[in-house]
Amino acid sequence: MKPLTYILNAMAFDNAHDMLGTFSPYFNRFLTLSLSVGIFGGFVETYLGISFMLWLFIATGAFFDILLGIYANVVFLGHDLDTKKAFRGVFKIFVVMSIIFLTNTFNQGIQTSNIQPNLLGQIAGVITSTLHYSSVILIGLYIMLGIAENGAKIEIPLCVSLVKILKLRIKQVEDKNEVK
Repeated sequence: MKPLTYILNAMAFDNAHDMLGTFSPYFNRFLTLSLSVGIFGGFVETYLGISFMLWLFIATGAFFDILLGIYANVVFLGHDLDTKKAFRGVFKIFVVMSIIFLTNTFNQGIQTSNIQPNLLGQIAGVITSTLHYSSVILIGLYIMLGIAENGAKIEIPLCVSLVKILKLRIKQVEDKNEVK
């Protein structure tokens, strides 16, 4: 008896096909998909410095924002498709993701460097980490605000209220700046 068969039998499986279950014919495809996602996820986490799930959330949110914007403007409001607005949103995300990549690269360089005295290295690490995580939060806020603006266009009550509150706050800040 082969060692694998012996182990599978000990675990109450007849063979490898029985262990993999109904979807065993798709095992190679599942394995390829999981390896591809794992490699991409490792790349994202290593070079962007954010978890793959956060990156996936950001990418999904950005995609949803673009689709909701197209629906709100073209279908709901009946406007012509304005690729300029969509491109601006994509470019804004590209710029912020580039900042995230660069600050993570700087942070990795600082951590592996031999900066003396150590206090300087720690200060540089705090500065790059602050820029890095501020950029991560900023991109999340951009996406959420874009979704809220597009949701307000199609009259989703929560989005309408949120946009009104934000516009009032922005007006208050602008009025304070004009007084100075």
